[in-house]
Amino acid sequence: FSPTGRQLAGAEAFNDADSFIRYLQQITSPVFFKPNCGTYGRSAFAIQGYEPDKEQWRLADGNTLGRERLAQILTFRPYRGVLVQAVLQPHHAVRQVAGGATSCVRLNIMRNSGSPDIFNAFWKISTGANMTDNFAGGRNGNLIANVDTKTGEITRVIGGIAENYEELES
Repeated sequence: FSPTGRQLAGAEAFNDADSFIRYLQQITSPVFFKPNCGTYGRSAFAIQGYEPDKEQWRLADGNTLGRERLAQILTFRPYRGVLVQAVLQPHHAVRQVAGGATSCVRLNIMRNSGSPDIFNAFWKISTGANMTDNFAGGRNGNLIANVDTKTGEITRVIGGIAENYEELES
């Protein structure tokens, strides 16, 4: 959804909030919903399904989202619209270590003397009922892990914030 008509090649696109809401009411499998601009996980969530009798969507964390609140998110200008995609499932090895929530490894790549090199890498790990892997400075309970760029090994895992900061065993 983009009120300005922005779209991804090959993706179904909407620029009218009411049409997009009607589309979301028809979704039958889980989707991930996030603002088009970086929001550090705010207003990003996984939709499990729609409950027509209550005019609300069931979210992966057990909460619900009503039509009015969804319309507010869609029309909040700084978000510049939203992206909806299929919910990704973690690899079974990741699931054994970090549970079923989707998480990602972020690579920071720099060009050095003309060739790209991995500068650093970290794994953002979702915990509990969190629907995003955003670390948010440790405020939401998620974890962040340093990944050795040569070996792929986890070398350090941290959680918490300020006086509640803690280093966990990797």
